[in-house]
Amino acid sequence: MNVSLTFKGVADFDGFNMDRAFLRAEKFTLKSSSYSVSGSLRLVGFKSPNLDASLHLPALEPSDWENLLGKRWNVHLPQSDCEFDADISSADIYLRRFTIVAGSLNGSAEGEISLPKNSFPQARLAVSVSDFPLDFADSIFPPVKVYRLKGTVSASAQVNGTFKQMRIENSTFSAENFSSRIFGVREKARHLDFASLDNFAKMSFHARDSEVRTASNTFSKVNGNFLLLNKRDLRIRSLYFKWKGSVFRGKGRVFPLPKPRMVAIAGSINKIDYEQVENFLEQMRNLDSQEKSHSARLPQAGESWQKRWVRQFKSFIPKKFPNTMGGIHIGEIVQNDFFVKNVNLLWKLQGVTPRLNHLSGEAGITLGKGEVKDIESLQKSHKLLKIIFLPYVYMHKMNSLSVLSAAKAYPKTLDFNEIQGEYGIRNGVITTRFSYVNGPELIAYAQGKADFAKEKIDMSVLTRLTHYSAPLPEWWVDELGRPAIGFRVTGDLNHPDVEPRLSKIKAGEIEGDVKRGRREERIRFRSLRRLKF
Repeated sequence: MNVSLTFKGVADFDGFNMDRAFLRAEKFTLKSSSYSVSGSLRLVGFKSPNLDASLHLPALEPSDWENLLGKRWNVHLPQSDCEFDADISSADIYLRRFTIVAGSLNGSAEGEISLPKNSFPQARLAVSVSDFPLDFADSIFPPVKVYRLKGTVSASAQVNGTFKQMRIENSTFSAENFSSRIFGVREKARHLDFASLDNFAKMSFHARDSEVRTASNTFSKVNGNFLLLNKRDLRIRSLYFKWKGSVFRGKGRVFPLPKPRMVAIAGSINKIDYEQVENFLEQMRNLDSQEKSHSARLPQAGESWQKRWVRQFKSFIPKKFPNTMGGIHIGEIVQNDFFVKNVNLLWKLQGVTPRLNHLSGEAGITLGKGEVKDIESLQKSHKLLKIIFLPYVYMHKMNSLSVLSAAKAYPKTLDFNEIQGEYGIRNGVITTRFSYVNGPELIAYAQGKADFAKEKIDMSVLTRLTHYSAPLPEWWVDELGRPAIGFRVTGDLNHPDVEPRLSKIKAGEIEGDVKRGRREERIRFRSLRRLKF
């Protein structure tokens, strides 16, 4: 390779005293067959010189990096100007200052570069970039063009290693007015912060005033604070966002990444519109089906969605779903056929699969004051609720028919003050440890089993009306003469059989069962209520 050097300047060898000799080139040009470098420099001391230079460098393409460093980088660096101040010895370069301006890229560095014999140079540097416009990143690194990056970025990092294999040890990153499109999801953020320590063993991420759009849904006012430990343990220190009138606040943990075995959540939601959530889940399911990310099967031509309800539910569950635990408070839930306030959910589940036959764990739910507006419609659309409301429907029919009011035998609405339930799950079989309904018109208590894998049920129910229209038969009242009956629900989960209990309900039987169930529930769920991440 032919190389030529021209320069204009001054040299002073100070009587061949190499420690004090200096060279100053006001202008020089270094040319080869492929590159041309020009600039000015000042060199003081020839044994261990101090070099202060200002250079104009040519544009560098991916093939140029391979020629220079022995490694191909898909990086297109435009013509650039750089300045540096360095102390040089036979084995090391101490970089006091280095700056580079390449188009919109403005970077700097300082540190040490070792020059071992017969191997690649090694560097330990502190580098930084300030106010870099991300839309310029497309021209430097073309693969990122698909992400449609916008905004400005400032970053700093401690790097260590050879020029062929560099490792980032500690880094910080901040972005202003950031936006992107990744995997079909659009993100915007007024401010993002990122920091890593110990070669990414600890990473923190903070987003403020962000927005995420996916499947015609917008999550706005997103604020999150995340911590990732050992590249596997994700701690969600705080998360806040708004979606269609709902506000979520929470924290959590996901472990390990990238294929988590456990997800824990604790949080609150002010309001949920049931239909909006169903629509969103359906949209997500269709997207997942299109991308073949799980095995949910779309209906074929001419095939109806009128499958048994449990199978419809199962089709929404991915093949691989992590174990999960947590607690959520919901201020209110609205649906076309019901309304409820102060919902509390607690759960600890494992073995979640589409077949549900390995599902195990426990769950608890408490509903505050609410109203069912259309019991019949709700039962038709959600078959599990048919079992929940069966005690009330059964007693209402008896009460109405006892005074020959067949036209009003089926109840239209139901108000309730509280509904509470606790459930244990083992190999897909749900044991209702206790379920309690308390309302102006009835109280009810239930316990038993529901096998979701086989779609079978076997539950015992006690129910009592708070008032009645006329005297009832002897077997329809409890020991105090109140309209009450116990019965067993068995058979197909979709079309269960009802078997009335032959013995009377005792005076305080329901209240006693509820008191015992609540006491045991408080003990079992004590740790979940104190979740910390």
